[in-house]
Amino acid sequence: MGGRSIIIDVLNMPEGWKRILHILSGSVVVFEGIAHSVIAVSLNPKPGQLTTSGWAAFGVLLAAALVALPFLRQGLGKWFMAVHRAAFLAFVSTLLWHVLHLGSNRTKILVWVSVAVWGTTTAFRILRIWRYSVVAEIVRTTETSDATLCEVRLERAIQLHPGGYFYMYFTDNTVPLLGLFRFNYLRSFTAMAVWHPTEESRLVSSVSFLLSRHCGQASAVARLSEGTTVLLDGPYGQDLRLQTQENVVLVAKGTGIASVLPLALDLGVRKHHDSCIRERIRGLRDRLRALKASSTTTSNATANSAQQQEVSSEISELSQIKLFRDTTKKVILLWSLEKNSNMDWVQRELQQLQELDKEHKLFVVCCGFERQRVGFDPFKISKHWMCLNPNGQRSFDSTVISMIKQERLALPGRMTVIVSGDKSFRQLVRNGVVDGAGVELIHYREAAYQPWRREPRARYPVRPAENGSTQLREITTVSVPRRTYSVASATSLYSNT
Repeated sequence: MGGRSIIIDVLNMPEGWKRILHILSGSVVVFEGIAHSVIAVSLNPKPGQLTTSGWAAFGVLLAAALVALPFLRQGLGKWFMAVHRAAFLAFVSTLLWHVLHLGSNRTKILVWVSVAVWGTTTAFRILRIWRYSVVAEIVRTTETSDATLCEVRLERAIQLHPGGYFYMYFTDNTVPLLGLFRFNYLRSFTAMAVWHPTEESRLVSSVSFLLSRHCGQASAVARLSEGTTVLLDGPYGQDLRLQTQENVVLVAKGTGIASVLPLALDLGVRKHHDSCIRERIRGLRDRLRALKASSTTTSNATANSAQQQEVSSEISELSQIKLFRDTTKKVILLWSLEKNSNMDWVQRELQQLQELDKEHKLFVVCCGFERQRVGFDPFKISKHWMCLNPNGQRSFDSTVISMIKQERLALPGRMTVIVSGDKSFRQLVRNGVVDGAGVELIHYREAAYQPWRREPRARYPVRPAENGSTQLREITTVSVPRRTYSVASATSLYSNT
């Protein structure tokens, strides 16, 4: 069954950790099975149901493990999940058959409890998909050689927190039996909600996803078109509560923009909402003062009084609207494009993000192109919205580190760095954050959803921190006493005063 286990959901475990836990638990089961079989064979067991079921369980377990090997997994392609799950179910069945012939009640209880937990969580996932999932229709697609950006319209509005992702089920029926169902429930695709309409930051009925065309479901992604329907299970993911941080740095490489762009969008929508309400109240108060000043000179005092009451009533209604009152003062988005065509994915979305901050008080955006950029500007270029061409002496990835260090020195208050990209890029940023932290308070975090890619070797020299650790997900250093408000320093090249 595709999707997310209830236990993993309760523990709020990131996708990377979940994958590692799955591999480790499977490896432990295989090695324990091998050790048990060697011990049993050394005792010269008598022929019978116990021995037969034991050999059957051991054989199926080895088959499931062999199928999971990288070269066999790649060879099976779209059939891997079906074969792997079939082998797993066969192993559970033969294991129960083997346990039924044992005399130990303790072993029977342990196995049956494990099967019951697995069956309960699977049933809960089926119930959750049936009850809470939502069908979506694709209304627009933008395709490149590496990814597809698709906008979907939901059958009903849902609550969406920033950075939330979904498990997407396609109508691609690769197994004949699945023709009985509308969607392929045995296999899901993790899809990050990269964009939604800017009018509302939580309740949405339209969402955009950036889907890689180099994944296990590449064939299904390639067949997506307008009018196609998909099933969405979610949203999942952590609420990072970035609105409590004075300075937020969002760093992405390639398709990693899908993880950090929704975080910038949410902060922009919240700030824009508060600004619009305050601006309307300020305008109405100015109008009310003008009406009061003219009430002594106008001949129609009754009409003037009615207008004052109307304006006062409107001010009172607007004052009842809840404001977010975020702490965030500066959001810096740094995107390293793997190809110039990557901009086609989110050019329209970046333009909409720019419209949320017309006075350039919140956002600083810098995009580094892989090759010399030609043609039209993807958005309005300014000192706050920049597009950098490649530098023969220094890569943009290295420039990102310099920008983070500079902003840390220039901006007072707490700072959080969120990164999404391939493993070597995340390690490069992490090392840069460690070097640039100094005595200031800085948090380093990796987005819950990361673009998947095979990396035979690191593209950047990985230098561990001074303590030798290279696996920390969050770095916190002691902060010296200073101002608690955040105003961008005039000495920063990438921030406004």
